[in-house]
Amino acid sequence: MTNEKFDRLLSSIRNEEVNNETVKQAGERVWAKMADGTAADAGARTLRSCEDFQALIPAYIENRLPAGRVMLVEDHIHACVACRHALERERTGAKQTTWRVEKKPRASRGSGWGWAFAASAVAAVAFAAVAFTYGFLPGQSTVRGRSTPSREITYG
Repeated sequence: MTNEKFDRLLSSIRNEEVNNETVKQAGERVWAKMADGTAADAGARTLRSCEDFQALIPAYIENRLPAGRVMLVEDHIHACVACRHALERERTGAKQTTWRVEKKPRASRGSGWGWAFAASAVAAVAFAAVAFTYGFLPGQSTVRGRSTPSREITYG
């Protein structure tokens, strides 16, 4: 179909006039289907979170959900990785693996090695600062004296 044909088709659909009786009948059919769908679903409630969708997964697998709920569940499963994994776990009967981080036991605090390393690091930094300041490092010349500009001393 070319763009021109498609535009004409779309324009004819938009410009089509529908009488009020047809709209009313369509609305009644929609309400009737919605009422049948929620009556058939014993756990009918608003679907807002993944937990709500995951609660419907057993009924979804057993084909006990109304068509509207099936569409919602399938749409959510296509978009949500966590619910897709929940569906697979439900189908295969596998248990959900939970990862837990275990802390390693710390070395006993009685040994003073940590403090010894810290104290030696502080001492090394202090020695380096003093040596740099007073010229004790190799290649530095120490300051032995200062020359001052000569002044003439006049007596008089």
